[in-house]
Amino acid sequence: MNRLLTLLFLFAFSIALSAQVASSSAETSKKLPRMVDFGSKQCKACKAMEKVLEACIEKHSDKFKTEFIDVWQQENQALAQANQIQSIPTQVFFSEEDKELYRHTGFLSEDEILDKWKELGFVFETDDLSGKPASSQEKQTEAIDQE
Repeated sequence: MNRLLTLLFLFAFSIALSAQVASSSAETSKKLPRMVDFGSKQCKACKAMEKVLEACIEKHSDKFKTEFIDVWQQENQALAQANQIQSIPTQVFFSEEDKELYRHTGFLSEDEILDKWKELGFVFETDDLSGKPASSQEKQTEAIDQE
């Protein structure tokens, strides 16, 4: 019986959280894909991800959202269970529709994150994900290559 109540609580919590995420996303002008890093501020491997996450937020917030969830905080434990987080750090990539696209456990560099978005088919406004616009010559070469 306790197990059933726990499962019901987790289900209700995940629905409530999804509704909260949906309403906060609706407030933005466009819905973006997102990467969620499940970790802990006390975990050494997770601390290594901190600078990467900060760089993603600073440089790429117009392309994708980057979130951190501390799974060792009691208020986030149900969310970690609902997302089946078994090891940290774990990064989960979601589409604009909140569909899970990819999951990775361990450290990911900024370049690896950007490469993964590209591999998942997300073409952002820049020709590469470094945030640098392509030169006119690169754009012309691409246009010729596509013909």
